[in-house]
Amino acid sequence: MILGGRRNAKGEVVDSGGSLSFDKYGADQIVQLAGVDDKEDRFAGLIVSDNNRRIWVGRGEDGAATVSLMDANGKKRIVMEVSADGAPSLSFLGADGRVVNQVLPSNSR
Repeated sequence: MILGGRRNAKGEVVDSGGSLSFDKYGADQIVQLAGVDDKEDRFAGLIVSDNNRRIWVGRGEDGAATVSLMDANGKKRIVMEVSADGAPSLSFLGADGRVVNQVLPSNSR
């Protein structure tokens, strides 16, 4: 478990975050709950790893709720997202990271 934060001389939060991780014996993290909310970054979510990140479920800096599934190399292959304004999408990505197919509702509200 890691918790931390600090303010600068102006009283602004410059570092704020926490993490609860579970490690594979003798290896890196395999499950992590993480949250950061400061001047540089803003995200919160669940990460599942197997050498590389494989699953992300959380909120990103843009306020979107996202579920991302990655291949064994850690590259995003499927991204399901609801933007901060409520627009949903489902994207399928190729190995190069480009969207190869996307499903958008005809009326996203």
